[in-house]
Amino acid sequence: MSKETLQIKAYNWIIKEIIEKNLPPGFQLREEHIAEELNMSATPVREALRRLEREGWVENVPFKGCVLKTFSEDEIRELHQLRAGMETAVIPEVIKNMTPADYQELRGMLEDQELLLEKFRDNSVTFEEFQKEFTKCDAEFHTAMIRTSHRKRMIELAGTWDMQLSKYSARSIRSEKYDHQLELASYTIDQHRAILTAIRLKWAAAARELVSAHILSALDSLFEGTFADFELDTPIETDETKKKNKSCQK
Repeated sequence: MSKETLQIKAYNWIIKEIIEKNLPPGFQLREEHIAEELNMSATPVREALRRLEREGWVENVPFKGCVLKTFSEDEIRELHQLRAGMETAVIPEVIKNMTPADYQELRGMLEDQELLLEKFRDNSVTFEEFQKEFTKCDAEFHTAMIRTSHRKRMIELAGTWDMQLSKYSARSIRSEKYDHQLELASYTIDQHRAILTAIRLKWAAAARELVSAHILSALDSLFEGTFADFELDTPIETDETKKKNKSCQK
């Protein structure tokens, strides 16, 4: 396996651990321990950590080394604002380059969200399953839309920001009451449908306004649902979390 492939493997493993909250904020990432966990040399792990630092996932702290970054309230607001600015800026390219196949893909994503909401309403899926899948569907819709712009750097940035925000989006959903969550999910689907319609009709100004309003309303919902109830980045301690943390820090 090439060095680059090993670096990607290490990068993806660390990202997965962060997203699934097996590695809490402030956790010290020791490259030799990660290399041992993944059965590879320390070099590709070191390169993966450098990439994560560039993307804002980790930071170097004096006397501690490389640790997972804790996002402040202001930084989360900034990420939403950056996303809103980028997605509105890319709308002309999305309208210009979207093919019928792209449109059908996005329509299919909308239908998947609607089906998931119906399953939640009739108790065919648990609250936790719904929370996880709906957050994933929402991110995939935005990623697929931006991908049609063929702006490589924007696509990469959007993917990183979505992953960084996904932790907090899920926690916002988890903290909401059942009735409010139904309303929020239905509203999100309506917003996605309106955005897609404006793009299909080539209404660039309307699409920009809808995208901006959608992302910033998600920010409002996040802060109402999350920060009123518990602190940012409070790790969820489980038996699996304890086991993996012990393995990485031994």
